[in-house]
Amino acid sequence: MYMMKKNKNIYQPNDKNDKNINIYERNTKQIENKYTKLTYKKLSKKDDNIIDIDIILNNIDDTKIKMLKKYKYIKNINGYNDVIYDYILERLSFLEKRTLIEYMLDDKLDSDMKKIVYDHFKNILIDTDYKLDTDKEKIGYVLFQHDNKNGLKYNERDKPKFYINDDVGYRESKILMDHVKRNIDFKDKVYPNYYNYIYIDKKNIYKNRTNVYDEKKQKYISIMCPTANQTKNTLKDFKEKMYTLYEKYSDILDDYKDNDKNSKIKNNEFCLIIELIGRLEKDYGIQYDYDEYMLQTYKF
Repeated sequence: MYMMKKNKNIYQPNDKNDKNINIYERNTKQIENKYTKLTYKKLSKKDDNIIDIDIILNNIDDTKIKMLKKYKYIKNINGYNDVIYDYILERLSFLEKRTLIEYMLDDKLDSDMKKIVYDHFKNILIDTDYKLDTDKEKIGYVLFQHDNKNGLKYNERDKPKFYINDDVGYRESKILMDHVKRNIDFKDKVYPNYYNYIYIDKKNIYKNRTNVYDEKKQKYISIMCPTANQTKNTLKDFKEKMYTLYEKYSDILDDYKDNDKNSKIKNNEFCLIIELIGRLEKDYGIQYDYDEYMLQTYKF
């Protein structure tokens, strides 16, 4: 991996396809000899890496500032500040998520960030009985690692990694995986006719994917958001399937016009707004994170 330091800021260009790339997607391409090669600080455990926690926390805050500067309409959503960190955390790399979770479990984050990280990842934390949202001690967690290697089948790209806390620290554990498999009931999950989950595309970019149930075909139709062809997606589906929510946010959503270059809200921000609304309106159960969704749908 290569990084470049310029004007006291650290950049990693988006033409570097690294599975551990952080939340920044850089637009400026640089030639190879302008980079300084570096490696992450090694832990005592073999084949394991960490990323400096201060870098992660600074990047999270910087990303929030840039989002609010770039996207004007999300500030019109009442309560957006309560869920904007969820949007950002979901787009961290695998190693960044690992680092944050472990710092949270070890009580090494300040109280505000600890609560943000816990609330975001609580559905993939594991205690002795795999009872979520309890006061029992959390003994580990599960994260899914996405792999874009050529030749892999669709159902081979997302692999669960189970980590348990012991006297060495956090290490991958098949024992924990077996424990979770015995205790989780996958049949309890019922998805609504309209819901979103975070999907990783071929370029390792996290996107909001919309699943709309087609009554005629009696199956879900999946649409990526954002997508080049917005006529297939979006406000029409949301309005039809989630009309009560549409009414609540219509003063914002009506400024978006499907496939209209003159729309006040552009495609990227519209997708962001839909995701934030889904995160705010938890009672509707229409927004799911990548690891949470994969755990419920993975075929063990």
